[in-house]
Order: sequence, then C-alpha cells, then structure tokens
Amino acid sequence: PSKPLPVDIEALQALKFESEDPDESARSYKEEGNYHFKRREFQSAKENYTEGLKSGCKHSEMLAVLYTNRAAADFHLKNYGSCYKDCAKAKQLKPDHYRAHERGARALLSLERHADCAAWCDEALNRWVADPELLRLSSQARAVAEASAAKARREAAVGRRAERQLAGVAAALARRGVQIRPGTGRLEMPDDAKVEFAAGDADGNGVLRYPVLLLYPEFGQTDFLRGVDETASLAEVAATVFDPSQPPAAWNSAKAYNPDSALFYLDCSSISDSAATSKAKPETLDKRLTLAQVLKRPEAALTGSVLLLTVLRAGPYHDRWLKEWWDSQ
Repeated sequence: PSKPLPVDIEALQALKFESEDPDESARSYKEEGNYHFKRREFQSAKENYTEGLKSGCKHSEMLAVLYTNRAAADFHLKNYGSCYKDCAKAKQLKPDHYRAHERGARALLSLERHADCAAWCDEALNRWVADPELLRLSSQARAVAEASAAKARREAAVGRRAERQLAGVAAALARRGVQIRPGTGRLEMPDDAKVEFAAGDADGNGVLRYPVLLLYPEFGQTDFLRGVDETASLAEVAATVFDPSQPPAAWNSAKAYNPDSALFYLDCSSISDSAATSKAKPETLDKRLTLAQVLKRPEAALTGSVLLLTVLRAGPYHDRWLKEWWDSQ
C-alpha cells in the first residue's frame, strides 16, 4: 500500500480537480482513475471514477466511459453485479460503446446469468457481427444455459414421475388396507426408506416392495432390508438374513439364529402404543405368511413407511421377553 502524502502535496493535487468546468473535472477524475487502474489499485480507481460521475458532467460519452471504467474496476474487485449495472448505464448513454457490451457480457457470465448473457451478446452481435470475443462469450453462455435448461427439464420430469409413483403407492396401500403409524423416535430410520412398486411402475397394479427393519432385542442389533416384495414369505426373509452359505454376523457367530430357529413377531412396541389394538398380544407369526398377509392383520401397521419385525429364538431370553411385555400391560 502507498504511504499517505503530506497535506500540502495532497492540497496541490486536489487543485487539478477543483474546476468550474464539470467536464474538465470529470476528465481529471477519469485520468486519475486510469492511473490507479494501471497500477492495479482497483478500489482507488473505482473511487476516482465515482467522483467523476458525481462531478456534474453532462457529456454522455464521458459519462459512458466513466461507467465502463468503473465497471472494469468492479469486475476486478469481483463486484459483478455492480459491474453489470454500470455497463447497462454506459450502453444506454452510448449504444455503440463496445467495452460496455463486452464487459457487461463478462459480468453476466460471472453472475451465472447465462441466458441473460446470451441475449445480451445477441444484441451486441447485431452491431459487431463477427466479433470473436462476443461470439466466444455468447457460445459459452448459450452452452451452459442450454445444459441448465435441459437439466431443469430432466429434474422436473423426475419430480413428476416421483409424484405419480408416490400417489400410486398411496392408492395401493389404501386398497390393501395397510395401516400407517407415525415414525418412532426410539429407532433411527434410513432417510430413503420408502414403499415402492417392484417394477417401478405407478399404475397401482404392481407388486409393492416394503422396507423391513428386523429387531434382535436379545443382542441389541438390527438388520435393514431396503426393499422386500410383498409376495415374499417370512421364511424367505429369514433365509436372506441368515443365509447359511454366508458368514454370520459377529453377534450371531454361533448361528443360534438361523432360518429354522428364527421366530417373528410384529414389533410389540407398536402394538402396545396403539389404542385400536390394545387387546392384541405378541403372537409368533407363521413363517409361511407373506408380507402382504402379515400387513392384513388388524394389529399390523407400517411405522412411517417401514415394517418393523422383532426376531427371537426359543429359549430363556424369549420367555423373559414375553413375560416383560405382559408385565408392562
């Protein structure tokens, strides 16, 4: 940064701006601004151009130059919005001022206003038909604008498709009489857990797929299955999570839980939380039942969009678990 000048020198320098002629004063501020601009002192340059604009000059060409020069300083200061506004003012004052058009296009491009930049360049190219810089800026802006528009169309189409699927799933659940209860804060559900059609169609005639959360209270563990066809039986669910051809989970290293030993219950916290099913009791579910059949039971419901199932095995913990449930009623 430059050192402050002595007061007497500052006073002498100020004399050149103290002119009764506003046009001369504006010219002096412009030259001083250019001096600072060449030294890359953009803030000082901007301040001088601003003073020139405030000088009372009525000469449209001088004002256009001051606006355009201030726009250039603002561009280097990354004040792209101010740069664009000054270029627009300069263009109004002097429509054939090339720098106003070119710098305005650069500012719009930096503001990511690509469609506006393309339109701005089109107007300028009516005057400078084959200008390579304007053509380059126009091409760059148009390519991004078209890509953005295409992306917006794709996203809108995806959104409409998702809305149709959501409506289709809701209608299918209603036809099946599936109850839905609010999510519970005691369990953390995956954000993307949702009921959907197995084939991805939304006509209401497809097979539904349910997210299933298996709870193993004996070990404080869970398994989450993202999408299980409603036609799948509990036996098939057990065969999936306790696949004998795969290494067991660390907590099940002894394979005490397996397709044969697994006992399925509806999540009993949901049963006890519901006044409508207060007379229901924990009951081992027949593993031949499909998910669709399980959800037809009067005490069954989705929690949020997830089917919660408690999985146990015969033994002391199972007996104690049942006793604790009954004692809590």
